Amino acid sequence: MGHHRLLRAGGDARGGGYRGRRVGRGAPQSVKEKGRCAMVRTATEQDLPALSALWQQVFGDEPAYSARVMREFAGLDNVYLDDEDGVSAMLTAIPVQLSGRPGAYFYAAATAPDKRGQGRMTALLSHARNAQMQKGRGFAVLVPASESLRGFYAARGFEPAFSLRTVRRTIRRNLWAVADFDTITGVRFSQVRRRFAPDAVQLPDAAMTGQILQLYSKGATTVETSRGYGIYFEEGDTLRFVELFADSDADAQLLLEAARDRTGCERATITLAGTSELFLGEGQARPYGMASFWAEKPELYQSYMNLMLE
Repeated sequence: MGHHRLLRAGGDARGGGYRGRRVGRGAPQSVKEKGRCAMVRTATEQDLPALSALWQQVFGDEPAYSARVMREFAGLDNVYLDDEDGVSAMLTAIPVQLSGRPGAYFYAAATAPDKRGQGRMTALLSHARNAQMQKGRGFAVLVPASESLRGFYAARGFEPAFSLRTVRRTIRRNLWAVADFDTITGVRFSQVRRRFAPDAVQLPDAAMTGQILQLYSKGATTVETSRGYGIYFEEGDTLRFVELFADSDADAQLLLEAARDRTGCERATITLAGTSELFLGEGQARPYGMASFWAEKPELYQSYMNLMLE
């Protein structure tokens, strides 16, 4: 798999304004952008080879992975493309939930290098938004592939909505710290997310299963108690937690101590939700995901977005 799994909302920083259109499955729709007519439509099974080739060109992933995402996680009726002169741009809209409300995660947004600067991604974003609106989804979220693209998406209706905070802590020894390890698999990942992070952007269960299996394949370990859970990688004498939720600081500390007892690592680098109340006053928040709401905007005070098909 490619090395930018999280950062999959690429774009065309020179794209112009856009006008949305409603179209049926597989039916091309002309959208005028920057003096040209973008032919945008919904993907079909016959488009998969060309879509996977563009995906691999931009992100480096093997066709088997991209085809699985498009078929199983998104559904081809949520994959959009510009095919005015071959498949030159694409965008995948994976159904998600946020605070119980349906929306879409705009993922694998890509334009062929020789077609950039022509407004193709702007047209696709507009088309995808209108198509998702017709399906009753009230928002879209994405993670810009680079800081420079935040302005591109801001000009197209997206706003900063999710942040992450990195905390570094020394882990004390506690021989009485007890936790379960590597018990979070498949649907269980969705369950603990809903329990401890009810306002997280929630992927479909199939995608959550794919995410946790991918983390395990890269060497991750999960640690869990009835009052919290974490996912970490062992890196030298440091535990790098890519996710940590608990009912209190004491419950989070117990997870760290149990992981230290298992590994011998005395330090931890922890990625938390920017809004997390764990270890308040420690670390510094940084921007992460962006969102565009076309229905009523939910309260985002405790919102969280991370590990989005990393």
